Amino acid sequence: MSKSEVKFSPQFWNPSTCSMEFTLDCVNCHPLVYTKIYDEMESLHCEKRCDLKLNNRKLTEPYKWKTPRYVRINPLTDLFLDKIPDEFIMKVFNIISETPSHIYQIQTVCPERMLLWLKNIYKRPIPDNVWLGVSVEDDTAKDRISLLKQTSAKVKFISFTPLLSNIELTEEILQGIDWVVVGKRIEQECSQEDSQLNDLWIETLYDMCKKLNILIF
Repeated sequence: MSKSEVKFSPQFWNPSTCSMEFTLDCVNCHPLVYTKIYDEMESLHCEKRCDLKLNNRKLTEPYKWKTPRYVRINPLTDLFLDKIPDEFIMKVFNIISETPSHIYQIQTVCPERMLLWLKNIYKRPIPDNVWLGVSVEDDTAKDRISLLKQTSAKVKFISFTPLLSNIELTEEILQGIDWVVVGKRIEQECSQEDSQLNDLWIETLYDMCKKLNILIF
């Protein structure tokens, strides 16, 4: 069976949980949005939005999945937070390597830590079933893209969700990115003028991605 014939089921995997370490305000913070939407899902195990928790009992979950999964790692936090020990991240990557039938998506706002860990601790090729990405919410965060591009990940992506302001991007900055996802701020927090500006920024980003053959969602 070819890769294109494999059907992947969506899956969340939370080796760690914490929702208080993000640069965005609470209204737009994507971990809190996930928590609100999936609050009743037992699989998230996010009873409290507080200090970092390492969920060792959840580390072996991928071994139990019998069919290929498309896995979002730590949607409620960030695998590369400074508080997460190098050894714990290594455990996560070892499990990823030992479960090649699944695709793992890792999104971070800490690309500096990610890059240093990969170069100085991991010191091996990134598994092909890992997709690495960064969150870029405004122009002050766009330097994360260049750090992402320094990794050897087979698939690299950017999440412009939520897009809080215009980002001065060039084709050179986006070159080498495989796909992006973009989303507006929560509507009730936007004025009509803000919403119109947001639409304009998204259209500009869409046109640039289309020109570079970058998938956009």
